Amino acid sequence: MTAENEKVLYSETFASGPGAWTCGKDREDGSWHRNLYGHPGEPVPLQWFAAGGRHGGFARSESPWYFDDNHGEFAWLHLAFFVNRSEMIGLGGADLRDAVFDVGIRGHNLVLNGTRLYFWIQGGAATYNWALASQPIAEALVDGAWHDERVVLFNDESKWATMGLLNGGLSRKIRILHSRTVAEGSLDDILGGTHVNFGFLLCGLDPNNLPTGAIDVDSIRISVPE
Repeated sequence: MTAENEKVLYSETFASGPGAWTCGKDREDGSWHRNLYGHPGEPVPLQWFAAGGRHGGFARSESPWYFDDNHGEFAWLHLAFFVNRSEMIGLGGADLRDAVFDVGIRGHNLVLNGTRLYFWIQGGAATYNWALASQPIAEALVDGAWHDERVVLFNDESKWATMGLLNGGLSRKIRILHSRTVAEGSLDDILGGTHVNFGFLLCGLDPNNLPTGAIDVDSIRISVPE
């Protein structure tokens, strides 16, 4: 439930479809780089079910996911569910400093294999990437039940981790484009309105033991303090 001192910026109940929410999938015609498996990737709309959520429809992000090795200094990862452009949900230029992100979520036959779900945001003039490392989600994904999870996008870099950027991931000779420290000092600007996209990542992949199953989402709400 939204607190009285919170203003809702965005709400999605998945009543009529997956909306703007996508996940990363292998696509031979994809625009993302070829990863260490030789596969390019692309954002693909989440699966949608008209019933089965707590209040109706829900969306599903199901394995196998695209293996993103661009941020290997921080973690190898899957893009579990995210909005590819902030403006697609009416939040282009929105101030998300200290925003609250509420999500109704469950794991469906999900085996995490050591991974955890992190909120992530990308933006700024150099498209820096930040992961909300202080607020991982894992326990809510293992019992098959619906849970309400809340993460707060604190405007405090000590609660986040910079993700760095490699040149085309591990499929090429590794060259660091963004170090793990170069983005320091940029979070306020990104949260303040220069964000390009955001969502949730499954981080900590073992290439020999990838997570399997699915993540279901039946509600997403983004609020800011008033």
